[in-house]
Amino acid sequence: MTPTIFLSYVRENQALAQRLKQDLMVRGAKVWLDTHDLKPGVLWKHEIQKAIKNYDYFLACFSAESQARMRTWMNEELLLAIGELRLRPIDSAWFIPVKFSPCDIPEYPIGPGETLGALQHVELYDDWEAGVKRIAISVGLVQGPEQVLPETGPSGPLASGITPPEDYLEAEIGEISTRGNVDLVNVEARSPETPDNITAKTSLKIRKISGSNIRITNRRS
Repeated sequence: MTPTIFLSYVRENQALAQRLKQDLMVRGAKVWLDTHDLKPGVLWKHEIQKAIKNYDYFLACFSAESQARMRTWMNEELLLAIGELRLRPIDSAWFIPVKFSPCDIPEYPIGPGETLGALQHVELYDDWEAGVKRIAISVGLVQGPEQVLPETGPSGPLASGITPPEDYLEAEIGEISTRGNVDLVNVEARSPETPDNITAKTSLKIRKISGSNIRITNRRS
């Protein structure tokens, strides 16, 4: 199931919010961003309220710029999200604070004796990729620690644990792209049925499983 994520931010961080949206989308999420999802003619406050209520996760993107702002619509979104958070199970991890830069998280109350600062946050400014990975794990885009494909051994060009199609004599691993917990591995292979100067191309869809072995679940030619 595709997780849906609402991004809240201040306009000074629009480029960073767009980057975060793209990084989450390529991992399989559906991301709500006002610049794209607010259509002309709609009641925009109503659309924002509806998205916050209906989406699976709320990402609040804090920064030095958001901390410096005295008036911003992000504050309104935060209050709406806190109201929704208080209706959800205490362990739902629905509200995820994110820091684009070093800053303080506003001390809005979220329950008896608790404020937004009590929620575990993700810092993107020191290591963007590591931070995005933490978010991806939290929203279910990555199932635990990612398995890394073994390096190609001296006995053959194909990575250990991947069985090529039976009629392929030679194969070469190409680009690997991730979609959730499934990797698409582009493979170039030479078949005995084709002349030497013709390379057959195929894609192996593999799913990471425990240990170092990798199981082929589908093949597309």
